[in-house]
Amino acid sequence: DLGLWLAGRIGGEAKAKAIQLSMEYDPQPPFDSGHMSKASARTKALATAMMGKELAKPAALAASTGLLWDAALRSLRFRRASRR
Repeated sequence: DLGLWLAGRIGGEAKAKAIQLSMEYDPQPPFDSGHMSKASARTKALATAMMGKELAKPAALAASTGLLWDAALRSLRFRRASRR
């Protein structure tokens, strides 16, 4: 979906539609829970529990910490460069 959206932004809607047709991309998911507004309370609770369990794993914590650290450094470097 993101690729088709980008194709539309870059090449226009007609080109994106032609790309979609050439790929024969016609998604029809078996469930309609792809957004919080569509998911049942039970599905939301299960997804939250699953994500919480996954985020508590050491590898996920290390990755999150690394991303936050990199973002903080970029922000600091940008501010310092802007002052010059």
